[in-house]
Amino acid sequence: MVLFSGLFGKQDRKAASKIYAWALARAQQHCANRFDAPSKTKDDRRIKFEAISLFMAVAYHSLIKEKQFKLAQYAMEEMFTSFDDALREQGVSDLKVAKEIRVLSGAFNGRLSSYEAGIIEADKALLAEAIKSNKAAENKEVKSLSAAVIGSLGDIKSVMPKNNA
Repeated sequence: MVLFSGLFGKQDRKAASKIYAWALARAQQHCANRFDAPSKTKDDRRIKFEAISLFMAVAYHSLIKEKQFKLAQYAMEEMFTSFDDALREQGVSDLKVAKEIRVLSGAFNGRLSSYEAGIIEADKALLAEAIKSNKAAENKEVKSLSAAVIGSLGDIKSVMPKNNA
């Protein structure tokens, strides 16, 4: 099911999909153990959400920096559509899916805020503190994950469309 189809044009949809695919691939690459098995519990979903959120925060802040506000929103919509689809595939009921998406949306907005300074300043230590604070990774993973996220700042530009604004 596509939640937001029709809200934006075909090119925007392709670009948003490409950006989300980039973030998902980075999350799977740098947090491979979290994606080894299908999600069966809320905890399984939460640890995947945390990994994806880190790289989507990079995408979001990079798009905002380039003044691609609509595309930043569309990329977030793409992510939540993907989450919605995954919940339904796991057999979560319609009423619970809506509630879960609301909870994830609020959590993601919190992650955007807490990761903002570390991402914008490309500060590994600052980002590591935010990751620790959000319990987004085990202590032994925090430094390497922070470095991977900061390292992806240049990489996101490869999937971002040129800004004609």
